[in-house]
Amino acid sequence: MASGSGLGQSAITVVLTLGQHDRQTVSDLASVCGLTHSATVRLIDRLERDGLVRRAEERQGRTVPIALTEEGYAEHRRLRASQSDFLTDLLAVLPSEDQQDLERLMAPLLSALTTSKADRDTICRFCDEAVCEQSSCPVECAYRNGIAAR
Repeated sequence: MASGSGLGQSAITVVLTLGQHDRQTVSDLASVCGLTHSATVRLIDRLERDGLVRRAEERQGRTVPIALTEEGYAEHRRLRASQSDFLTDLLAVLPSEDQQDLERLMAPLLSALTTSKADRDTICRFCDEAVCEQSSCPVECAYRNGIAAR
């Protein structure tokens, strides 16, 4: 994804995260990116200058939500298409029944990895929510069912 976009890993993470869950705070994005608050502010400043994100005019308490711009959504779609192509090619080496086994085996692992909102957002940034069935997603179910609160 990085080679086709010209964005670094952290910038891709922000675009993918905001494409899934718009209007995140700097703290939320810092948690998902694994960056400090100040590094995330600098990253948001750069993405805002590049026209990919914007800070909302209204505040939520002391925080300002971050959202994708139209250009940001276009970049999100490009990143998703690149990711989809990569995964389609990668999984094509497996027979159909092995692909189904892989999906079945991954569900409890993904559920076990979901111990916080940050975990959920970190894992889900790689998902295509247009395809993912939220009601049966192991990550979303673990989060909603309180496993994340353990």
